[in-house]
Amino acid sequence: MADNVTLPGTGSPIASDEIGGAQYQRVKLNLGADGATQDIAPGQQLMAASVPVAIASNQSALAVTAAALPLPAGAATSALQGGGLPAALGAGGGVKVDGSGAALPVSAAALPLPAGAATQATLATLATEATVATLATQATLAAAETHLGDIETAVEILDNAIAGTEMQVDVVTIAAGETHLGEIGVSCNQLDVNLTVDTNVYHANDVFAATQEMANMARVNGGCIELMSVTALDPDNNAAADINLWFLDSNVVFGAENAAVSISDADALHIVGNVTLPSASWLSLVASRCACVRIVPLLMKAAAGTTSLWIAATCAGTPTMAGAVMPIKIQYKRW
Repeated sequence: MADNVTLPGTGSPIASDEIGGAQYQRVKLNLGADGATQDIAPGQQLMAASVPVAIASNQSALAVTAAALPLPAGAATSALQGGGLPAALGAGGGVKVDGSGAALPVSAAALPLPAGAATQATLATLATEATVATLATQATLAAAETHLGDIETAVEILDNAIAGTEMQVDVVTIAAGETHLGEIGVSCNQLDVNLTVDTNVYHANDVFAATQEMANMARVNGGCIELMSVTALDPDNNAAADINLWFLDSNVVFGAENAAVSISDADALHIVGNVTLPSASWLSLVASRCACVRIVPLLMKAAAGTTSLWIAATCAGTPTMAGAVMPIKIQYKRW
C-alpha cells in the first residue's frame, strides 16, 4: 500500500504514511490563541513562533555542565591551545594568509631576530668588565653632551673677545680692593666744595665754616690722599684776610659759624691736616677775589670704614659773605 490517500468526492490528496498496512495521517502543527493561528517552523525561531517547553513538576534535578555543552565552530579547545592549530589551517601550525597555500610559522623560536637584538650571547658580552667600562665612558660623554650648548656659548664669547667685539667688564660691580684694573699707580683728582658760611659780619678768628663732609675722597676705606693745591673764590670781594682750612677724619664739632672755636681736645685728635689761604694770596678780580695755594704734598688718611674726610674753616678777618657760600677746589692724589 502506498503513502497518501485521496478524499472521496473531492479528489483532494491527504498526506499519510503507510505503516504495517495502515495509513497514518501527516499533521502540520499550528498554534494560536482563540481566533488566531501561528505555524510552527523548524529550527530556532522568535518567541512568537516557538513552542514553550515546561519541565514536569515532579521531574528530578538535571545536571548541566559547561563540558556537556556543544562548542560553536572554531571555538578554542585544550587541544588547539596545547597542540597548535589544526592541520586544516596549514601544515606545521602555520596559517595561510594568501592563496599560495604556503604556511607562515607563528612560533617565536622560528622568527628571525632584527639586527642588534639582545640575545643570551649579547647579554654575556655586556656583562664583561670591559663593556661596563665602555658604557661608563659613554654615559660620561652623554652627560657632557647636555652641556654642549653652554660650551658653545663660552667658546663664542672667547672668540668674540679675541676679535675685540665682546667681553666688556662691569667694573662697577667689582668690590674695591688692592687689585688695580687698568690704571696703575696714583690718580689725580679734583673735588669741588661749597663752604656754607654765615651772612652776617664775622668776628676775627671765629669759625668761618662749620664742619661738612667731603665724600669719596679716598680710593678705599681707610685710604690715603695727598693734598696738592687749594683754589678758593670770595664772590663778595671782601678785604683780604687769612682763612685757615682744617681737615678731619671724623664729623666732629669745630664750632658754630660766626662764633668762637669750640672743638674739644678729644675731637681735635681727628685733625689730619690744615692749609692757610694767607691774605697775600687773595688777588682782586674787581668784583671778587681768588686765592690759590700750592702745597708741599700733605698726606692725609681716612678713618677705617670710610672714604670720606671732613673740612671746617676759621677766618682772621671780619668779612661779610652775603652770598652764604665760598666755593673752593681741592686738587689731590689718591693712593
